[in-house]
Amino acid sequence: MITLKNTVAPNQKTNEDDILTLKKALHTTGDYKNPSYGMTPYPDRDLFKAVKKYQQRQNLKVDGIVRPNGETLLSLNALKAIPMAKSPIARCTTCGAPHGGSHGSECPDCANK
Repeated sequence: MITLKNTVAPNQKTNEDDILTLKKALHTTGDYKNPSYGMTPYPDRDLFKAVKKYQQRQNLKVDGIVRPNGETLLSLNALKAIPMAKSPIARCTTCGAPHGGSHGSECPDCANK
């Protein structure tokens, strides 16, 4: 289950763990693409674009904001978009390749670099 300590919104102080959790969850849904420099715990424009894209696809209020008990987070949890769940559909946080999660959040190639 995905949990957030604080609301994630543009131009608002955020919790780094919340940002990384949200990026990973939105990556598993296909809405957030990893930048070439890798996934970071810092908010960026692409994160908020991904939030809006997800909200639109799910017919939620499109505001780019994710609240700890809000409809966007509830929707992500309903989809079981748990960041880096250890399953054959887990995706590497560095390169985006599918893997079984045996090397944590990275695929074996990235984990061995």
